[in-house]
Amino acid sequence: MIGDKGLTILETRPGNPIYFEVVFPLHEYADWRALMLDVFGPPAKDAGTRPTAQHTAVTRLFGGIYTGQTLFLKEFDETKMLAMFWPWQRQANVTLKVGAYR
Repeated sequence: MIGDKGLTILETRPGNPIYFEVVFPLHEYADWRALMLDVFGPPAKDAGTRPTAQHTAVTRLFGGIYTGQTLFLKEFDETKMLAMFWPWQRQANVTLKVGAYR
């Protein structure tokens, strides 16, 4: 699916059946965001807004969520999923974290 959209994956990080991470170049952020919007709908927390206590609780096992990051949440049948964009501080890359939570 990602290759079909012409999106670049710079790095795939080890995960497990319910969690994975990929790194992509910042200049493709709008395309990756569009993909997440198609899958998850509007973000639960957009970059630039402070996370709520619920956002913090849901993301704790995945490294948390901070003001400069974006969080998507959605329930698919009985599985709750999240996706987070973590822009890098010193390089022009973004980490996308996707996982299932309770």
